[in-house]
Amino acid sequence: MTLAAKLNSAAATTPYNGSAPAAVVTKTRALTEVAAMLADESKAVLLLTETTLPQVMKMLQANLLRALKAPKDDFDPDQDLPEKDPAWVHLVVVYEILTSVIQAPIAPRLAKRHITPTFCCQLIGLLRSQDQDERLAVATILHKLYAKFKSLRASFRQTVGYTFLQFVEEPSLYPFGIGELLEVFASIVKGFATPLLPDHATFMAKHVLPLLKPTSLPSYHQPLLLCLTMYLEKDPKTVHPLLSHLVKYWPWQATSKQILFINTLEETLELTPIEEVSTFEKRQIAAVIAKCLQSHHFQVAERTLFLWNNPYLINHSLLNQDHARELLPIFFPALFKAFKLHWNITVRGLARSVLEMYTKYDFAMYRRCLENYEADQLAILEAEDKKEAKWKALFERVSIVG
Repeated sequence: MTLAAKLNSAAATTPYNGSAPAAVVTKTRALTEVAAMLADESKAVLLLTETTLPQVMKMLQANLLRALKAPKDDFDPDQDLPEKDPAWVHLVVVYEILTSVIQAPIAPRLAKRHITPTFCCQLIGLLRSQDQDERLAVATILHKLYAKFKSLRASFRQTVGYTFLQFVEEPSLYPFGIGELLEVFASIVKGFATPLLPDHATFMAKHVLPLLKPTSLPSYHQPLLLCLTMYLEKDPKTVHPLLSHLVKYWPWQATSKQILFINTLEETLELTPIEEVSTFEKRQIAAVIAKCLQSHHFQVAERTLFLWNNPYLINHSLLNQDHARELLPIFFPALFKAFKLHWNITVRGLARSVLEMYTKYDFAMYRRCLENYEADQLAILEAEDKKEAKWKALFERVSIVG
């Protein structure tokens, strides 16, 4: 059987409900034979000609570019397992063939004619598949495409940016795949030259940082954090839009997201020279940390207090002795309330340890903060007494009139 005949058999539509087992076997055999023929690069370069490459691409598109099955309406990613695509028995071989085509040393002019930006965009769409094996296969191929075809890189990044924003606006369109796409993009950022080009920094601010907003952040936070840390390693100045975004969109009503934001903040401060952070940004961060310390949810307060257990933050960053005079007045009321009033004993113990640390840093400033705190509390009590007295007097006047 010729290559063209095998490609026709491999492109045939096959039912996977068990109604045509012979057709499945025939297609499997055809795909396997094509994969074997193209596995050897020396043979592949001879087989993939101007005549056969369009046929190969047509077969690949016939198998890959299909309507993906949407998850059930009541699908819970934390509880339910995604459905395996019954076509995977053939798709796994199709992806092997596509990998062989990409790696084959064929003429760039011929390859560019068929491996187009549109094809790359369609591949990115396949990351929405429920099948984790397929998402992994697509991500691997996207890596290879970006590495080999420089002419596709600009349009590839544009499509990735559009996909991110589309997900932010309507997360239901991408129930799966954003984590894998972020992993691909992290490897792209790793390859950026330094100093970072303005367009790359703008991409981070406009397309990557908005991914911190969706409620499904826990499902892809790790690869997103990897992307952000790659940017920080390439250019410390990217810390400014990152800190601004964290402060502006801090998820005060979502405990799990708050903890992820604290993790992101800690990682950001670890990777950024403190000299790069402005005084205004330091005060903003300190105010956010102070508000987190007052959280009634013990995990948020506890995770915040663990920032003072980070050796780098204590010795070289925001929480070191050099910043105590400037930032302790912001931290102190929240720290003292956590020590005295928080219902969780672990939080109280951690807050006490932090306060003791500040007494060693700058005892005079600690005493001044304590005196100011006591004076503020006294003023609050006096204001409450005056308010109560006014209400009491008003009730007495009403009762006399009545």
